[in-house]
Amino acid sequence: MANYVCSNLICQYTATFSALKAFFVKKTCPRCGHPMVQEGSSKLKTSTGTTPSAHVGGPAIRLPEPPLHARSGGSGSGGRSGPTLDLTSLKQGVSSHQTRVKTNAVVNKSLVYTMTPVGGGSIQNYDMPVKYECYKSGLAKQDLEFTIRIPVKVYSGADAHALWVNKGYSSSSFYKTAWGDEPGVTGATFSDEVRRKWSAKANKCWGKAGVIWTKPGGEILQYRLRFEFVVVDDAADAAAEVACVTTSGRAAGVNPSGTIDAVRWGVNDIDPDTIGPICHEVGHLIGNPDEYGTIEYEGQTRAWGDGYQTGMGIMNNPDNPPLIRNYKPLALELANGFSIPLAEAELVQNLATISSSTRHRLNAHIWA
Repeated sequence: MANYVCSNLICQYTATFSALKAFFVKKTCPRCGHPMVQEGSSKLKTSTGTTPSAHVGGPAIRLPEPPLHARSGGSGSGGRSGPTLDLTSLKQGVSSHQTRVKTNAVVNKSLVYTMTPVGGGSIQNYDMPVKYECYKSGLAKQDLEFTIRIPVKVYSGADAHALWVNKGYSSSSFYKTAWGDEPGVTGATFSDEVRRKWSAKANKCWGKAGVIWTKPGGEILQYRLRFEFVVVDDAADAAAEVACVTTSGRAAGVNPSGTIDAVRWGVNDIDPDTIGPICHEVGHLIGNPDEYGTIEYEGQTRAWGDGYQTGMGIMNNPDNPPLIRNYKPLALELANGFSIPLAEAELVQNLATISSSTRHRLNAHIWA
């Protein structure tokens, strides 16, 4: 049976014809709305007649030309510039009716904050790298997109345990959950399929929001957000080094998806219809502190209370969706990188329901 692929090189959703019957009346991609064409079609070929690779999220893609925007990191980033990705490979195979990559921006900084647990206790200091690349694309006003690509280095099997130990944790603690100390955590095999499913899950959770730019002359540009993970070979290029794990027995009862903390990500944490811990970690990777305990962040102090509160948002409760404030650090970087005046830009929590969705001016308070 013939396979069909989205003509949007950044999306590249694939499916069989039978799986697309519900969408094929309009011959559009169910994920991004672009035309679906049969694999091997001339509409997917480059000017030299070669067919683009199966995906653009491969490991260790490099670009010699400088990005528009790069920020030096603090102690958490060592002052390195962020990883750069090959714009040429993204531009290939894009037909005349299709979204074209216009430009990119790199963010490389540190997320620094302190957390005092509820009820007191030792203050915990955090210094996390915030490192991602964003592509701005689109030919038409209704077809604009920011694609946020987060670089990760993933360790499988025995290497997953070695990463845990190298980060300073005890060897035995790798095999147990963070809550309840339940045994049954083991290293798992990572694959590109897992990467794609992690990306799909992150995008389903975080990809509903958008940025609206209302220019002084009245022109309105709407940018939807899209998220994906990119695997890199060099740890220096990664926003996060993660151990791919699975859980069984008592550990599975506590963490059925397998994602336990910022280091141990579950090979089975791939259901796009659930949120969960891996989406919480994406929140950190785009610049959000935790929202439980008492947090000191960017000169502000706020007592959030206990974690896992209903309705408090993903940075308090990994089972809750992101709140509009959780997009603010990312949106500020996008505005900075692509020269969008803050006073003219708004965050929209759900672009599909703009009229009723929560909106937030980018020049307002970070925790407003």
